[in-house]
Amino acid sequence: MFAEAQLTLAAKSGVLTVPQSALQSTAGKPWVYAIEDGKLAQKMVTLGMQGRDDRGAAVEITAGLASGAQIVKSNLGDLPFGTPIRLSQTAAGTTPLADTKSTAAAQ
Repeated sequence: MFAEAQLTLAAKSGVLTVPQSALQSTAGKPWVYAIEDGKLAQKMVTLGMQGRDDRGAAVEITAGLASGAQIVKSNLGDLPFGTPIRLSQTAAGTTPLADTKSTAAAQ
């Protein structure tokens, strides 16, 4: 027999969060793929609390991105920065960042 439990140790509301899957790291420095001016860009970010929001596993971003920025939710491999990007209305791999109405909870 076993049990699983989740404890919320702290929570913040009104913070900027991204899906955990959007985070990349180079030499221990976190970043995300962003789409700026129709091109793929690397945005270095500063992380805050990690936990879950209403969309699943999420990480608070305390610096490096603005609310509403478009990011890519998954790793694009070796696609170079500056590559032109064209989004369709149903681009499954991209998401606008949450407004500052999200809640991050450390677990």
